[in-house]
Formats: sequence, structure tokens, C-alpha cells
Amino acid sequence: MSNESSSRYNAWTEAPPLPSKLHPSLTSDWDKLIRKVMAVLGVFSGESLSKSRTVQRLALIWQVTVAMITTGAVVFVLLTGFNDSNSFGFELMFKLSFLSWYLSCITYMWMMLYGCHSKKGFSNFYSHLDTTVEILRSVGIEIEEEPPRKQKYFVYVSVMAFLLAIAYFIVDLAVMKEGIFTGAHLDRMNISVMLITSSRVINGYCMIACSAAYMMPPAYIMNIAYSLWCILSKYNDFVGDLVKTNEVFFLRGIGQYRKIHLELCDLVVTANQPLKWILAVTTGALVLILLIVLYIIALSFSKPGLSPGFYTATSYWVILNTAILGLTIYFAQKVFNQVT
Repeated sequence: MSNESSSRYNAWTEAPPLPSKLHPSLTSDWDKLIRKVMAVLGVFSGESLSKSRTVQRLALIWQVTVAMITTGAVVFVLLTGFNDSNSFGFELMFKLSFLSWYLSCITYMWMMLYGCHSKKGFSNFYSHLDTTVEILRSVGIEIEEEPPRKQKYFVYVSVMAFLLAIAYFIVDLAVMKEGIFTGAHLDRMNISVMLITSSRVINGYCMIACSAAYMMPPAYIMNIAYSLWCILSKYNDFVGDLVKTNEVFFLRGIGQYRKIHLELCDLVVTANQPLKWILAVTTGALVLILLIVLYIIALSFSKPGLSPGFYTATSYWVILNTAILGLTIYFAQKVFNQVT
């Protein structure tokens, strides 16, 4: 949209004009960085990642490869891990916690793949976002291209938690004599050392790949929710100030501002299309895993001899899942409050 056409637009008597062409990128650098990090980790691809067709194809191939290998590896790990008839009580619940975690992670992977390439997915949301930002700017509401400070925290915290998860899993594989799903029961089955080693390597790969799938989608949801909240709060503050300072002008253009409000509501609906199922699965998985881990902690008091590392790991999972669940609900509620 040219500056000349913007200067001729009267917000009080005319409908807001649509942009002649979309900006190539009105989203913040930190939002784009989150998508690039997710692409490297194998949980993002598509037009909203890059305009280059080559990059899109490579990212898609990598995302599908990670999802397929991880799914196959999880099936292998589960088949070997639950082939021990002596597992019951504490040990069974410990395995169920990882079963729930693995299954939720591969579900995230395939749901993210669908969201990246669906017609109503992330690309559709970003196109709608660019259009909406242009409409808001046309009536004098400035939307900064520089990211709010909080968006940086999503990158810092998610990457830090991901690195901590990798560090924990490496220590787990290196120190524990009996792995979560692989270990002493394989020895009792007289399986070769090579297969045991391969099983541990696959187990480690599963953990690292699933850590990315477990951490990045919730961070991405929170990032989108926070971006929507910033845009909605800017508009609500603009209209609120206008009502207080110049009610006559507001009443003259109330029909146009109502249309803009509906456009913002439609933007939230567009964002909800690819995220609603991911958000539902995320919330359900977090609650389930949190309850299982808390039950494991309760059972551990009747099982003496557990190392401090066990309580450190379980405490880490309780804090991590509680934080992700609380922050996800918090930012979703902020968007809902602004819309209503």
C-alpha cells in the first residue's frame, strides 16, 4: 500500500482499505527465529518458514524423516521395553510415564506436520496476520516489527529447557545400568551386546528428538498467543483512548471499527485452526504426565535406596510440565480476554 493512498483514507467515513500486496514479513525476527529453530529440530516446514521453494522442500523432507524415524524408533523401544513380565508397581508406572511422553511427542510431530502444510494451517495464519497488521496501520495503529521483550524469553527458555533435557538424557544413558526401556531384561534374553548397544542408541535418539517435539510446539503456541495479545491490546487501547478523548469521531466511524474488530476476531479463528488440536493434545498430555510423575514420587517413599538423581529428575519434570501448562493456559486466556 502506498503512502499516498494511506493519506487519502478517512477512518471516520470510509471502510479500511485492503493492502495492494502483502508485506513479505511483518512478523518479528524472534518469531522467525523460533520457526527456524523448529525447522532445524525437525518440527516445522512450509511457506511460513521460507519463501524459497528449495528450503521448503528440504525442510519438509527433514521434518517427515524425523517424524518417521522417531515413530519407528518409539515402536521399537516400546516393544523391547515392555517385554519384561516382571515389571509392576513402581517400575511399571515409571515406564508408563515415558510411554505417555513418547506417544505425546510423536503426536506433536505429525500434528505440526499437518499444520505446516494444511490449507488452513500456519501459512494461512501468517498471510491473514500481514493483512490485519496493514489494516491496523491504515487507521493509525502502529504495530512494531521489532519484537516485544517477552518474545525473546520464549526462545531462551525453550532452548534452555531443551538443552537441560538432552543433558539429563545423556547422563541417564551413560550412568544408569538399566535403561528406561532397555537394560537388564535384554541381558536375561541373551540378546547380543550389539543389539543392546543399538537399542540404547535408538533410545537416546528418541529422547533427543522427542525433547524437541515436546518443548518447541508449546513455546510456539505461547509465541503466537502473545503476538495476538499484543495486536488485540493495541487495538483495544486505541479505541478506548479514542472514546475518552473524542467520542464524536468514534461514533462517526463506529461501523468501520466494528469491521476491524471482526477482522481481528477472524484472525484469532484463523490461528485457532492449526493450533486447537495441538493445544488440546498438549494440555491433555501435560496433565497426564504430571499426574503419573506425581504418583511415581508418592510411590518412591515406600522404595528406599533411590538416588538423589531420581528426585532431581522427577522434580524437574514436575516443574517443567507445570510451567508449560500454566504458561500455555495463561497466554490463551489473555487472548480470550482481549477478544471479549
